[in-house]
Amino acid sequence: MLIIGAGGGVGSFMVQLAVAAGARVAGVASAGKAAFVRSLGAERVIDYRATPDPADWGRFDVIIEAADGRALHVLRRALTERGTLAIVGADKSGGPLLRGTDRQLRAILLNPWVKHRLTAVMQRENSDDLATLLDMVDRGTLRAAIDEVAPLSGAFPLIDRLAQQQTRGKAVIELV
Repeated sequence: MLIIGAGGGVGSFMVQLAVAAGARVAGVASAGKAAFVRSLGAERVIDYRATPDPADWGRFDVIIEAADGRALHVLRRALTERGTLAIVGADKSGGPLLRGTDRQLRAILLNPWVKHRLTAVMQRENSDDLATLLDMVDRGTLRAAIDEVAPLSGAFPLIDRLAQQQTRGKAVIELV
């Protein structure tokens, strides 16, 4: 399984959940986040700056895309013959109206016409899933990877770092 954005807030959880489910995980992240992504359980980290073309990343049965924003046909180059591409979102894609959901909708519409399975993941909480996640936290198999806790007065610089994808995992702003 390949997780694109493995060093970010969403991707860091995905790596841990996939490893806990028994998957062999590779993560796409910057070189500066490689050790962090490995600490979450990824066996391999691909530096997207050193190896920018997904066709050079290898072939994967499942790709979860949480940060990259590349075109679907480009990401499909890294799938196996009948692989699955799940689009979770992307900050840098879509137009002013649809933003990140643009590629999610494209994946759903294109899915019937391609050999790969293309899907979109939309957030939908329920008590059973939350109980499972809390149990994993209690057992130590899932942790919130918090890069920085900043006071409210430091919110703007922290938000800038988030926007530039410079944080490892999550960032927290204290309101006290």
